[in-house]
Amino acid sequence: MSEESRPTPLFEALAGARPSASGPSQVPEAEFFRVRVGDTAFAVESGLIQEVVRAPPITPLPGAPAYLVGVAAHRGDVVAVVDLARLLGRGQTEVSDRSRMAVARADGVVVALLADAVLGLVRLPATALQPPPLGTEDAEFIKGVAIEPEPMHLIDLRRALATARERAIARR
Repeated sequence: MSEESRPTPLFEALAGARPSASGPSQVPEAEFFRVRVGDTAFAVESGLIQEVVRAPPITPLPGAPAYLVGVAAHRGDVVAVVDLARLLGRGQTEVSDRSRMAVARADGVVVALLADAVLGLVRLPATALQPPPLGTEDAEFIKGVAIEPEPMHLIDLRRALATARERAIARR
């Protein structure tokens, strides 16, 4: 099987996902949390998102990479605030009093993700997921795409955060 046609871990995981109760075909489904970055919808595994909160004051970190907007207080802890638009190479998110952050935990790391809009949850059958397109600017973090209910790119949040950490360390 060629590198391009090999199933991604997402598709392999969906093979063991919970069957849909909506029909006799029992197609496995997975739940995703959707956000909008610029004019594109993105989604992450819903199990990685702990909550969505109004963006508190953010303290900038001098010398930090552009995607690391700063840090913010959250439930007595200090969390890194990552601008998904900057991380994905899609401009930047304007922070305002209406901004929201999705607090995520991946591989023991808690971060707050800024996005242009929070779109909510969606359940997708495994058949709705397609391999990621090749050659797009954010391809290194995309593990699949779905067309319904609207076109969206599925972010490999673990990989994106690991890469962000590696890039931040390399800047030192």
